[in-house]
Amino acid sequence: MVRRVITRALAVALLPLIPMLMQSAPAYADTLVNQDVPFDGMTTNPCNNDTVELAGTMHMVFHLTFDVNGFHLNSVDNTSNLHSVAPAVPSGANYTANQTDTLILNMSDNGPTVENETDHINIISDGSQPNYYFHVTFHFVLQPGGVPTANVANVSTTCN
Repeated sequence: MVRRVITRALAVALLPLIPMLMQSAPAYADTLVNQDVPFDGMTTNPCNNDTVELAGTMHMVFHLTFDVNGFHLNSVDNTSNLHSVAPAVPSGANYTANQTDTLILNMSDNGPTVENETDHINIISDGSQPNYYFHVTFHFVLQPGGVPTANVANVSTTCN
């Protein structure tokens, strides 16, 4: 969630620079970030209202490209080895979790802005408590002049 806010803030901040950056003919691509960072956070399993504190590692990769067609951002982050720091409240269960977020953003000063995002979160009980699965796909198209022509969000959640 925080990564999504930071990525969108970066895109909005860079939007006014697109016309200037597009005047150079060669394409420029770079991996801005490719690193593992410690992750610690609280979440709730809505299947049983357990509050779970998880810790582990988040791997983040951000690619940024400027070319004559515009500004292109590809971002992927995923967690690994997320596990309960302490037993969840109120059940006392331990959990493992994994999460993957993918964002593709293409912006142009003379064409549409297109954003595609997919998020998966799996919170898995180590015992008899229900597992929680969350999946979101998002597609947004904004035409020049600020006219949205597509805004699709599909959300699914499962408890089992």
